[in-house]
Amino acid sequence: MAARRARPVRVLVDMDGVLADFEGGLLRAFRRRFPEEPHVPLEQRRGFFAREQYRALRPDLADKLASVYESPGFFLDLEPIPGALQAMQEMQAMHDPLVTYKHCVGEKVRLPQRPHSSFPP
Repeated sequence: MAARRARPVRVLVDMDGVLADFEGGLLRAFRRRFPEEPHVPLEQRRGFFAREQYRALRPDLADKLASVYESPGFFLDLEPIPGALQAMQEMQAMHDPLVTYKHCVGEKVRLPQRPHSSFPP
């Protein structure tokens, strides 16, 4: 039987707050576009949805904030988190032994099923 070629492993990595500074970029862009409006300082940001925190300041601010991150180019202009791109490059260069060891996963699954195994079923 011919050996199967291992397919490349694909790891999905979140962008916002992991690879790119979403919160800082959002605050800077909001203050540039709406300099006279109140804003939530970065150290006071709480929760997942920035829009809801801005709505609590004043209801119309939620749509203004959304107009910032819904604008073309917003995500492309975000600054990278320091060290994040280097970490991604290092991950890309790594080799996963579970991909290269042909029998590893299957044997680990069968090990507890062996007769006289001390592993619990």
